[in-house]
Amino acid sequence: YAWIGAGQCGGRLVKSFYDLGYKKAIAVNTTHHDLDLLDIPKSQKFNMNIGEKGAGKDMERGKDAVQHYKQDILHMAQQTFGRQVDHIMVCFGAGGGTGSGSAVGLVEIAKRYARYIGLNSPNKNVGVIMTLPTVGEASSPLVAENAYKAAWELSQMATAGKISPLIFVDKEKITKMYPGITVKQF
Repeated sequence: YAWIGAGQCGGRLVKSFYDLGYKKAIAVNTTHHDLDLLDIPKSQKFNMNIGEKGAGKDMERGKDAVQHYKQDILHMAQQTFGRQVDHIMVCFGAGGGTGSGSAVGLVEIAKRYARYIGLNSPNKNVGVIMTLPTVGEASSPLVAENAYKAAWELSQMATAGKISPLIFVDKEKITKMYPGITVKQF
């Protein structure tokens, strides 16, 4: 497995898989602040520099960033992942601008990489892990709208057989099942 994490949450997810031994992991973000906090090799972090503020919950800025840097991200995937990969997973937290905005673009980059290394069915070799915002996070209308848009678009892709699997992580349910534990600890 290879992992691409987008945004703050996606970076944390990738870091978790990296810590479990999956070293084929990269994190992309529109701000260096979140990347600096990730304890993975610097060569596996990519700043899609679009200005000091990053995407700031603006999905269009996240989408534009991944389109602008798609060749750089593909090159980083080739350098980091090598050719011995069977499945690529894109990870992000729904609601933010970087993750929600760049997820579909990162899926397309992952599919290009899969074709490049000779995988015959990129639609079956690229999947997504998406976290849903907590009730508190979703109280922001913009976060809720971003999460809805990302979930709808990726659900359409999964239904059409263009990604496999699509995994939703319900952060609100985690807070109810494990009171007092932070999502990061979980």
